[in-house]
Amino acid sequence: MWFLASSAHQSAETTSKAIDNFLLKSRKMIGAMPENDFNSLKKAMKDALKVMPKDLDTENDKLWKEISTFELMFDRPLQYADMLDNITKADFE
Repeated sequence: MWFLASSAHQSAETTSKAIDNFLLKSRKMIGAMPENDFNSLKKAMKDALKVMPKDLDTENDKLWKEISTFELMFDRPLQYADMLDNITKADFE
């Protein structure tokens, strides 16, 4: 996986290296995490993704983002939550 990043304050190379370092560090941290902590983290992420918007402004912002990017994946958070079921701790080791 790769990212195209830009910043008004840093070069693209510096930003890209910072992102790569963050991803590698996160992978190592999650890989070293005990299994029960990993499962708790996954559950917390699923719960957060399944929270329904608390007001119409928040719902509107979420839906408008899908419309403005022409992606139209209105159930994106629910799909991401379902994807978490397929992620195992071994994926990070």
